[in-house]
Order: sequence, then structure tokens, then C-alpha cells
Amino acid sequence: MFYPDTILFIVAGISFVIVLLLMVFLLLTKKRGQIYRTILKQDTQTLDALSSTLKMSLISSRSSTNDSTELLKRANTSIMGSELDDTEPMNSSMKTAIRDIHHDTLSEKYEIIKEIQGGAMSTIFLARNNKLGNLWIIKYIDAKLGFLAEEEILKLLNHISLPKIVDIIHTEHGVYLVESYIEGIPLNSLLNEQPGLSQSIVLEWAEQLAQVLSYLHSLEPHSILHLDLKPSNIMLTHNNRLVVIDFGISKRQNEKLTDVIAVTYTYAAPEQLRDKIPEKHIKLINERFGVLPEERTKWKLDARTDIYSLGVILFEMAVGSIPTINNLEKLYQYVSEEMAFIVLKCIAVDPKDRFQSAEELLIALNTLKSSRVKMDRTLLYRKIAMAGAIVAFLLSGSSLASGAYIHQQERSALLSMDPAVVIVSRQQSAEIKIDKRSLNGKVTPFDGSQMRWSASHDNVAQVEGNKVFGLNVGDTELNGSYRNKSIHVKVKVVEPMNGMVEISQRFQLGRTIGVWAGSLEREHHDGPLPEADFVSPESMSVTEDGTIYLCDSGIIREIKEGVVESIELDPDFLVPHLVKYYQDNLYILTDPWEEDGEKYYGIIRMNDEGAEGLLIAEAAYTAIEDFAFTREGQMIFIDRNAGMEQVYLKTLNLENSEDIRTLCVLPDGTSALTLDDQGAVYLANPILGTIQMYKEGKLSNIAGLENQKAFIDGDAPLFYEPQRIHYSSGALYIWDFNVLRKLSIENNVALNCITVAGEASPEFNMDISPAKAEDIVLPNSKLMDFAVLDNSILITDPKRGIVWEME
Repeated sequence: MFYPDTILFIVAGISFVIVLLLMVFLLLTKKRGQIYRTILKQDTQTLDALSSTLKMSLISSRSSTNDSTELLKRANTSIMGSELDDTEPMNSSMKTAIRDIHHDTLSEKYEIIKEIQGGAMSTIFLARNNKLGNLWIIKYIDAKLGFLAEEEILKLLNHISLPKIVDIIHTEHGVYLVESYIEGIPLNSLLNEQPGLSQSIVLEWAEQLAQVLSYLHSLEPHSILHLDLKPSNIMLTHNNRLVVIDFGISKRQNEKLTDVIAVTYTYAAPEQLRDKIPEKHIKLINERFGVLPEERTKWKLDARTDIYSLGVILFEMAVGSIPTINNLEKLYQYVSEEMAFIVLKCIAVDPKDRFQSAEELLIALNTLKSSRVKMDRTLLYRKIAMAGAIVAFLLSGSSLASGAYIHQQERSALLSMDPAVVIVSRQQSAEIKIDKRSLNGKVTPFDGSQMRWSASHDNVAQVEGNKVFGLNVGDTELNGSYRNKSIHVKVKVVEPMNGMVEISQRFQLGRTIGVWAGSLEREHHDGPLPEADFVSPESMSVTEDGTIYLCDSGIIREIKEGVVESIELDPDFLVPHLVKYYQDNLYILTDPWEEDGEKYYGIIRMNDEGAEGLLIAEAAYTAIEDFAFTREGQMIFIDRNAGMEQVYLKTLNLENSEDIRTLCVLPDGTSALTLDDQGAVYLANPILGTIQMYKEGKLSNIAGLENQKAFIDGDAPLFYEPQRIHYSSGALYIWDFNVLRKLSIENNVALNCITVAGEASPEFNMDISPAKAEDIVLPNSKLMDFAVLDNSILITDPKRGIVWEME
């Protein structure tokens, strides 16, 4: 077994070897790294200049407009305003009326900050979400225009370099598209301010745009063609990412692609120029293509159309102007032959000569990037190696120091285990808690799997981690060793009770139980405690001065200052069933008695002045299962109502016995209760095997599972038949069938359960000899009760006629 300090010593040795290997690598790659840094420095300077230009452009745009609306206008201008210039102008009254309609339609969700662009058929707004407070772009498209395909396309998009549509508002006049607000500058603005970018920048942005096209062209079931890719439709964000916007003329692959309503002649592919070219654009087309081939009208609009427009943009990024028939060779002055080949292939006139897909283009770009990636990777490896060498050196030293410290601490630490005694049924497990106490007094949990275990009797039980498993019926002692320390746990493996009920009991070591009062003679014999006898001691209550009252086969027995005295009720047909002491009064719940042909039961209040009937009820209809007293001076009790077939939790005003109120309905079978110092009510249900809590009008289960009855101690205990329950000093003491169990409580939450006394068993004998708490078998009786004192616990035993004391 490797101890932690041994592992640290091994880590120290391995780390030192790693330091040596990394230093060798750094020496071998030193000269190569110097060359690579010189090459990449040039690209870095270009990138710094670009970043400065981008920053100044953003500042300039913001300073020119108070709220960035001019920047947004340039970024989000629709094709409606830039390509179609035949719209009929509106007079001022029409514009005002339309603006009012927009405000009324959007006011519920959005506040219009400013109109960025307005036209006869479409309008773009900068707006703020009323709830979230963030900015959005809202594009209004008039229904008459027929450009509503943009709505359907934007719904499909989910890509970091594409705008996201977050809301759609339909009206009878048109549709509002609420799109993500992209902060940055249009690419055309940047190209105007800084023409001619370095190849590394062109290559990086080419890959980003190709990835966008690959995404659009591969959408299922029909790909999307943008058909209007140009710098003004591309935003450059603060983190150097390009975002493609404006899908006004975009088409799905299954649509009629000849019905393209507009083109941008500066960036359009030849196959987009199908109709008669307007006079004002003929010169531009001649400069770009010379004589257009006639067969272009037969070429399909497909992925290669968008690739052509991308190529024009890449050419403009590198050279500073769009490609024409006279300046193509100029590209070689700005980029490498490999990069020039890629750009020129993108802008081949005939689609069959271009890259046939965005994926094919990406492969070419990635191949070109590989040379830079290799340099970056080598320099990165050197940085990692240097950092690794430093870390490994520090790790080696710290591991060596830590290992020495842990070795000294572990040798001097002490181990303790709880419980020291376990009773577990065959094939069942019991949790054990091992703590380690260091020299500084700190206590930490210890993993039992770190110990070597042996057993005094083999094949009875075994330890796995922090659990003891019962293998075969018998007794054994498990001994665990760790370094120079050892711990022991006594284990008794039994058969499941009645062949089915699982047992996993945990005991504290050193508790004993013996007779406190009474003998097997079973008589009502008063006098000094050693000489007194009891017939059937049952319910018990202890006063603040230590006086004990208990029910004993029809009479009340008072034990005060070591003397037993019998108290008989008057009239004599009253038989005590439960006894409780509260504020100088003795409260007695009677068994039913017959009077005038009817059966009654009652709660009698007794003090030095006499007795009075606090509550009298007919036994044929109701029965009180248990009762206690609240801090407010009320009696709280469990009322089983046979007529209503319900069990209730109720209160009774001790000053006015007619004032009875129902708190809640309880599960059938609830038969015992107790209160803690804060007034929470805990209830035991022997039928369901659960412990519940009532507090602030709510009833909740805190321990046990319904109808999963067992004797399972630990953090998730199970109960068999919890019949009596008392609260004392932050714990619930529970009489469960024939064992006394302790459930720790903190902030009304059950934490852990152990067995205080008794081995779970349906059988017992009449032996009253002193015994260890884990060895005695107490009888199963619903009449048994107990009282938790300062240094001991008293347990009544109606079947033996004695009172036990556990210390």
C-alpha cells in the first residue's frame, strides 16, 4: 500500500526527471525558436496596427453619434435602402403616422430609442428590451414588399458569426424582426481606413467567412445561399470576429433562384447578372469582366456564387480595391503565390473553375495555415516546456517537503472509530466512521480503505472502505492497521429478523445496562427503592427535581428521594395509561371505563389540591394516542377519530378545556410525539416506520422511509416500529420495537442514528443480569417507556416487571 508521503516522494523524483528532459528540449530548439519569433513578429505588428485602427474607428463612430445609431445604421442598412432607389418618398405626415404605429406595436416589449433607417417599405430601429434593458436591432418589413423570406431564414440560423433572431412580431401591415445587436464596425469602413491587410489577417478572416458559408450551404433539408456577400454586410467585432448580416435577398436551395430581386454589382458573380444591366452599372461590369459570357444565363446559382463574392472581398482586403480584368496580377505583390492562387480560384468567371464548395475552400485555407501553425506550435511548445520545467521543479521541491512533513504528521497522528460495536444481519452493511486526530488537535475523516484489515474469525464479516459487511452468522473482531496505529471493531452477524428485516446497528463502546428497580417477583411493594417491586412498569415521567412517576398495572407509582409510594386514583375504576408531569401538575390519560352502558376515557389533572377531569370523551369514537405540552402552556395530542377514520394533531387550552383546535391531519398509525426546545413537534409512526416533524403549519418526513421497515443506523436510518419518542439535548430517543435508538438533530434536520441499547430480536428471556448495552435483548412491548436523565437512561420493562438503567 502506498501512503500519501510515499506517493509525494515518488512525485518528487518523477518531477525532477521531467525537469531534466524539458531542459534538454529547450536547448535543442533554442535556435529554431529565435528564427520563428522573427518571422511572426512582422504579422504581430500588422495585427497591432489593425487593432488600433479598429479601436479608433469605434471611438470615432461613437463620438460622432451620441448613442451609436450612425454606426448601427452603417452596420444594419438593408438592401432596401442601398439597392432599390425607385421607392416613392413619403410626406412628413405619413412618416409620423407610421412611426406612431411602430411605437404602439412595439411598446409592450421594446422601447424604440431611435430610427436608424426609414423608407417607404421598411424601417430599422435601435430598441431596448423593457424587461432586460439590453439593446436589439428591430427591422420592420412591409408585407407588400414580399421579402418575408428573411424571417424564415433567420429562424434557422445558429452560428457565432451570424445574427440571431430573438423575436418576431407579426401585424397586418408587415413583420418586425428582432435581431441581436452586434457592436463593431462594418468591414467596408475598416477597408476604407486601412486598405491592404497582411496575409495573416486575410487568411484568418477568409477562414471565418468560409466557415459561415459552409454552415449555410450544409443546412438541412435545404441549404441557404446568401447571394449578397459584401463588406457592408459584414461586421467586425471587438474580438476580431466577422459576423455576416442582412439576409434580405437570401434564398433556400429549394426556392426559385432566378427570382433574385436585386444584386450588388460590385461583388455579384457573373451568374447573378441575368437581366439587362442598368446603364449606370455597365461601366463597372465592363471593368470587372470585360465581355460577359452568354452562357452565364444558364449557370445555376449555388454555393459557388457565394464563394465568388467571398473571393472579391478577399482580393479587396489584400490589395485595397476590387478585382478587375486589369489588376489581377497586382495580387501577387501583397500575398504569397499560394494565397493568390486561392483568391483567384474563388473569382474564376466560370463556376466550374472555382472551388466547388466551402469545405473545399476551407481545406485549401487550412493547408496554407499549416506553415504558420507549425511555427506557432513550436514556440508554444517551448513556452509550455519552460513553464513545465518551472512547475516541475517547484513540484519536485514542494512534494519532497510535503512528503517529509506528512510522514512526520502521520507517524504521530491518532485514529479513533465510531461505532466500536456493530450488529449487522447477513448480507447487510453498517457504516463505520474513522477519525484521525493530528498533533494540532484537528480531526479529519479517514478512509478505511487505506487500512490493512484482519479478523479474529474469518468469513464472518469484512470491511470495504468505511462499511462493514456481514457474511455469515457469528462473532468476530476486525482489526485495522495503518502505519504504527491500529483500531478495532467488534462485529456480530445475525440472521435478518423474521427472515426479512435487515439489521445494521451501531453502538458506542462501554455502555452497560442493569436493573435499577424491581425484581421478578412482580408485586406492588412500596418502600425504599432497593426493596420495592413493580408488576408492570409502563409509562414514565420525570419532574425537574428528579421525582419519577410511572404507571404500574393500574396504579400510579411515585419514586421520590429513593422511596416508592403507590398512588391510587379515585374513583378506582380509573386505570392510568399514560402519565406526564408539567408545571406542578400530573396529567394522566386513562384506559376506557364503562358508565351507563357507554365507554369513556379521560385526561385527569392532579396536584396537591386534588384531581379534576380535564378532558372526557367517548371511547367508541375517539382515542388519544399520546400527548405533550408546548411552551405556550397548551397540551398537544394525537387524536385518533374512528368515526372520521382520520388521525389528527390537536391542541387543548389548559385554561379552557373547551378550546380544542386541529393543527393538521396525520398519517394513519401515528401514535407518539415529543417537542424540542423550539416548539417543533416530532411524531413516530410504527405502521409506516417513519419519523415526521410538524413545524409552522407544515408536516414533513425527517427520517425513515414509508413501508421500508428495518433496523438501519447511520446517516440514512430506517426504522422498524418506532413506538415511543422523547427529545433531549439535540437528539430524538426512539423506542423501536425492542431497541432504544438515538437520532441526532440539528436545525430540525436528522443527521445520524445509533442504537443506545438492545439487540434487534423478536425473542427474549427473563434474565435480568447486568449486560453490555449491545448484548441485552429487551422485550417488544408497546407499553414500554423510558426517561433520559443527565447521566443515564431509565427503561421500563412491563414483561419482566423491572426498570432498567443504562449508563
